[in-house]
Amino acid sequence: MWKRYFIAYKPFHLISLIFLIIFCLYTVLWTAISSKIEADLLNNIKEKIGESGKIEVASIETYGFPGKWGFVLNSVRSSGTVSDFLNNAYVWKWDSNAILVEINPLNSQELTIVSKGKNNLLIFESKGRQLVKVTLENLESQVSQITKTNYSLDFLQIENSRIYLSNGSKLAQINRAKLSITASQGEQKNSVHSEVSSNLLINKLKFFPELNVPFGDTITELKIKSLISGNIVQPITLSSVSNWRNDGGTVELKEFKINYGPVLGTASGTLALDKNLQPLVALSLRIKGASKLIQRLVEIGLVPPGNGSLLQIFIKLKEGKGAGLELPLTIQDGLLNVHQIRVMDVPLIIWR
Repeated sequence: MWKRYFIAYKPFHLISLIFLIIFCLYTVLWTAISSKIEADLLNNIKEKIGESGKIEVASIETYGFPGKWGFVLNSVRSSGTVSDFLNNAYVWKWDSNAILVEINPLNSQELTIVSKGKNNLLIFESKGRQLVKVTLENLESQVSQITKTNYSLDFLQIENSRIYLSNGSKLAQINRAKLSITASQGEQKNSVHSEVSSNLLINKLKFFPELNVPFGDTITELKIKSLISGNIVQPITLSSVSNWRNDGGTVELKEFKINYGPVLGTASGTLALDKNLQPLVALSLRIKGASKLIQRLVEIGLVPPGNGSLLQIFIKLKEGKGAGLELPLTIQDGLLNVHQIRVMDVPLIIWR
């Protein structure tokens, strides 16, 4: 009887043994890869933030077995330098209580970063004077490397962000913001031109009394979807911008949407630079509440009264009942025109 029982269950024991061996091998492999990633993690971060960057971490904890590789970076302090599009250098410092870094075993090129709780970001001039302080909560992002030359910021989401000026006064507050960016070399289109597509959505952007804004202090929704084409060389200087323009560089504004007070506006079109490297813009606008907007812009001095009167007449003639106003907007030769009506001068860009 016992012999028959053993023979009957022998395949079960064999399968169990095979699974146990596989599990042990997977455990050893997971642990080895996890240790390797942990050892290289800080070096990889330092490489991304540049030679001048620094990062300090109190400790690193590992989690996620048997699935994803996860790491908790405790008491993180990092810093680095960044340049704006006019090549002005700034120093940034970021402090966080804990940052969670997760890697998907099925796609090692996919990286998820989460920072719960309060984060502090400080921006300084190169000479050391503090310009801006940003506090934010519940930062979460996911980054993917699609191919060797194609990258994607799948999303960067922040909540309860507050922006302060150097004197400590509050400038703005963002309830929630989400950004996605994809950069590529246009290989799928057999093109040598690089492309950067982005999608930004902001909910409840609130300004504070330091700014003179037309309709109260809150923009309910702001959405910007764009595609930048052309080879962009860092740092952005007069020479690199000129090469980008001569190479056919453009910005396609696929969607712009703003919900602000009585104004609901949408726009799409193209942006480029003329031979003098000044803005060359052609947009198609649809605005609800255009009359109230022009009236308020005249009141705060952004639009001359004469131009405002012409625009009001035009609005009454063209605005459809309940459908809003559709009109073209152009910027050329330093002038902003709405349906061939000169609205205001556009400041020149001084490239360095």
